[in-house]
Amino acid sequence: MEKDELVKAIARKRKLEPAAVETIINETIAELASPYLFPVPGGKVGFINDNHCTNNCKEKVAISPI
Repeated sequence: MEKDELVKAIARKRKLEPAAVETIINETIAELASPYLFPVPGGKVGFINDNHCTNNCKEKVAISPI
């Protein structure tokens, strides 16, 4: 499914404006992709908004060749 199709489907199902849904999807994609694109030095990889992790909740991610 293409992104624009997904946006339209979610907007229709949830009765939201497509622009609002697209913003949410863009932010979600950025959040999920950020550990692969911007690994944290030292081997730890975490989400951008993960500021309160103190219990080994950041797992190493296998970097796949792109």
